[in-house]
Amino acid sequence: MKRALGAIVFSLCFFFLCYSAALAETTTQVTIGPDVKGAKGSTVTIQVKVTGVPDPGIGSMKGSISYPADLLEIKESDITTTDRDNYLIVAAVDNGEIGFVFACFLRRCKTNGAIFQINAKVTGEDGDEGDLKIVFDEFRTAADPPENVASVAIVNGKFTVSSCTGTECGGPQCENLQAAFSVENTSGFNVTFKDKSSVQGKDCTIKSWSWDFGDGKKGSDQNPKHLYDKASCFTVTLTVTDSDNNTRTSAPQTVTVNTSLPKVQFSISPQTVNAGEPVTFDSTGSDAGTYEWNLGDNTKSNITEKTFKHVYFTSGKLTVTLKITNSVGCSNSDSKPITVNPPKRPLVRAYPNPFTSGSSITFNVALPQGVTSGKVKIFSMAGKSVKELTLSGTSASWSVPSDLPNGPYYFVVIAGGSASQVGKLVIHR
Repeated sequence: MKRALGAIVFSLCFFFLCYSAALAETTTQVTIGPDVKGAKGSTVTIQVKVTGVPDPGIGSMKGSISYPADLLEIKESDITTTDRDNYLIVAAVDNGEIGFVFACFLRRCKTNGAIFQINAKVTGEDGDEGDLKIVFDEFRTAADPPENVASVAIVNGKFTVSSCTGTECGGPQCENLQAAFSVENTSGFNVTFKDKSSVQGKDCTIKSWSWDFGDGKKGSDQNPKHLYDKASCFTVTLTVTDSDNNTRTSAPQTVTVNTSLPKVQFSISPQTVNAGEPVTFDSTGSDAGTYEWNLGDNTKSNITEKTFKHVYFTSGKLTVTLKITNSVGCSNSDSKPITVNPPKRPLVRAYPNPFTSGSSITFNVALPQGVTSGKVKIFSMAGKSVKELTLSGTSASWSVPSDLPNGPYYFVVIAGGSASQVGKLVIHR
């Protein structure tokens, strides 16, 4: 088991930058259990909890857990993190010992609360008991670079086979913790927030609130009033901790302070078009600001004209989005659909054009509906054929001869009985 786990540890530590760093004096404590009870045949949850981990929280840990194998049946799949969106655990189980590597990989790393748990099946007889012990080889923070926590106080636990029920059997006291809030009132630069978080479980409550007001300031009241010092838009989040030390962070909300979001309004004409035909975008109804267009075909632009035209090469059902940011940093956006049908005749693009270096030119082609093959023909200015290429799917590549003279050339695609517009290609090496 140790050899197999060692390979896992090496690869994970490489991924999470588990290298040596300066030691830090801490008051970090890790608790397993501590006192867990369960009736024979039932499944009990054994939690591993931390308190006092230095900011920015746990980065990675590796170690082992010993448990009474004659009382508990544990498989590797029974060992899970309490927050699968942010944490990863890899474990190996071998006759009363669990080797594990735990890591935080999205930088939302916990400093307090339950971090992973073991869902074990009880196999012993009523009254039997055994020890739960944890040993660490490494315990590192999520700092960059990560710091090894020099002093970790461990509180080991005990498991007892007992015909008990509910939380007395060691299950988690708190479930379904949710962090949420609303903006109740905005008056000038003053904003009132209302906590709408919730948690379930016997004798379980939310014990702390941590607000990030988006302006560099924090708060810990349940329903705070916050004074901003400028007109702008701020992203606010709330993190709550329940009485079992579980934490959750709300979805971010944008709060508008003493200003308003810019008005975003635009039209698309026509909203159904064939590729290769011009589309008009008109945003004359929008407010002033910095414009950012996403035209749905990987074309992004900060076009400032209120009205402009665009020709689509890509067909399909696309979404066009306009985002406007005003002078105080508030952004607003709107999106509209557009349907681009295949072209009536072939469309072709060549790149690089002009051809100044390299070895080849690629021709990308959009074909009419039902057409699957075609040819690219290249001519000199005098109309002499230079090269004919067969399409491979919707593209063709031309290895440009090194002795081909510089200058302008023409190209055209013939497919499905129709021809594209004649394009101009410049070679200038």
